[in-house]
Amino acid sequence: LEALEAYIAQGGRLLCMFDPGQAQETTAFLEAYGVTLEDTTIIDTNPLGQLMGAGPGMPIASSYQNHPITEKFTTATIFPLAQSLTLAETFPEGITAEQLASSGPQSWAETSQEELQSGNVSFTEGSDIQGPLILAAVVTVAVPPLEGSTVEDNTIAESSDVPEESPEVPQPKDGKIVVFGDSDFA
Repeated sequence: LEALEAYIAQGGRLLCMFDPGQAQETTAFLEAYGVTLEDTTIIDTNPLGQLMGAGPGMPIASSYQNHPITEKFTTATIFPLAQSLTLAETFPEGITAEQLASSGPQSWAETSQEELQSGNVSFTEGSDIQGPLILAAVVTVAVPPLEGSTVEDNTIAESSDVPEESPEVPQPKDGKIVVFGDSDFA
């Protein structure tokens, strides 16, 4: 996890896909970036899911937030056995996050393992979480610019052998973490 933190801090890219109950070791890691894996199971009673052959344990994302990752998505996506994510209300300095995909209003995050194991689930006011729910999010970690990008005052650049300005130092890209509350969709 320390190696991943260092990688992201230098502009690295990380894709995380976690099914319910699979991310206990990485929960604190992701929470440091403002993303919480809720360790719930999303139930979706959207009739579109039934038409597509999906059961209630397969939430449907039929609309996506405006982001380069999802800009060409035009059809619904099924996320079999997915958990919900939440984004922090405030983020550490230099970190931002936005949701990529969410379930519809007919969905909820089931918190009862007993109901899930019995196969007889229903929305329980006060403990289950009503949708829409975040299925996927992207975190951007700002990487500070490198020093020495240009020479502002180059007074000795009188001869033709010396360039008037130093070339720009390539700047690092921001780090990115894309988090999905499901792996089966891939």
